[in-house]
Amino acid sequence: WWCGQEGHASSLGCARHRLQQQHQRAVASVERERIRQKLEAMLATAKQEELDKLHEDSHVMQQRYCALPTSRRLEICAPAPHSVHPRLRKATALGSKRSSGRRIVRGVGRGGS
Repeated sequence: WWCGQEGHASSLGCARHRLQQQHQRAVASVERERIRQKLEAMLATAKQEELDKLHEDSHVMQQRYCALPTSRRLEICAPAPHSVHPRLRKATALGSKRSSGRRIVRGVGRGGS
């Protein structure tokens, strides 16, 4: 529905979408590879403004899609979880060290009395 709207059909995002659909429909692996290479080349040669517009369009498209009554309960439309507090991020990072078998003990072995 997005690419059918005026001003969107010729966008990088819609060109990418058309190639992705062709890739899904392709049966022969040679054809799938040809389409994949075409898609990669298109994105590799895109101007920064086109890539920025692709990102912006993707965000707006999702917002408008999720505003439709039929889409509101879809997973893609679920509100983003709250960001993790920096202290919790640090604790999570330390947790990965703990799980590696190393034991972190604070205040032990630092010298002093």
